[in-house]
Amino acid sequence: MSLPKRQHIIPKFYLEKWCVNDLLYVYDVKKRQFRQQTSINTAVQKKYYTWIDKNGNPVIDLEKLLAFVESHTSPVIDKIINKIEISAEELGTLAFFISYLFVRVPKFRNILKDDLKEFSRYFIDHHFGTVDRAKKTLNEKSFRNKTRPNLDPKKIVELFSKHEFIIKKDLLLVSSTELGSQLAQVFGSLDWCFHYASSEGSFITSDNPVSILSPQGIDSNRRPIGGLLEKGVYKFVPLGPKVCLRIGYSQDSTICSDTIPRWLIRIVNSCIALNCDRFLFSHNKALLESIIKRIKLN
Repeated sequence: MSLPKRQHIIPKFYLEKWCVNDLLYVYDVKKRQFRQQTSINTAVQKKYYTWIDKNGNPVIDLEKLLAFVESHTSPVIDKIINKIEISAEELGTLAFFISYLFVRVPKFRNILKDDLKEFSRYFIDHHFGTVDRAKKTLNEKSFRNKTRPNLDPKKIVELFSKHEFIIKKDLLLVSSTELGSQLAQVFGSLDWCFHYASSEGSFITSDNPVSILSPQGIDSNRRPIGGLLEKGVYKFVPLGPKVCLRIGYSQDSTICSDTIPRWLIRIVNSCIALNCDRFLFSHNKALLESIIKRIKLN
């Protein structure tokens, strides 16, 4: 079996919801350019989910998992778009899809990489930041019980002070897989509301489709301030141009649906645009242009 080389950061079936005549509009924030292209050539990177094990063999476990989740989610989203009631099992499937949609993208991967580096630095500083700390760590029972050569605390401190932390791809992918599974349970326990757009409005999406709206705003890197479960923090997930899921913060598993006016759609679209990494997607170029101008994304 041939291994997949071109792997979608954002699922192809998901992007197709915004296609008209097999094409969607893409806005590149970095280049400040619009273009029209097919979903199969959008949000794709070579071997994005593939890593090499210690024997030199490619591992595509995450790619297989995502393909499985997507195949079960596609008909569920079609039901939601057509306002057909879905079962509890289908809601669970959607929760898994959303959680992996959250952790699979480059923006989250970079945040995870930074967090793992920060944790590594903290661990090393706590145990080997000074000669005294190194002596204390080396004298701990967990270290003394293992067969080791005599270690010079001073040399260890010098070694770690020059060490550059590199987070390998396999650790990132394994961590993302575990986090995705855990987040599915978290998202599934929160209150959900399916917002349908009024006749004159539409939702956009991006290369970071699970957008976070925090009352504390965003930082200089356009990252929301505050945790996913903090009071007042909402998560928006566009499921198509005419429906967007809002996940709240109340752990009561309630589900509702409504139709929202154009002014509220603008707020949601602004949140989606501000949360993007580099690309915005829509079926309507004029809609993207108006959002970019309104929030001064350029």
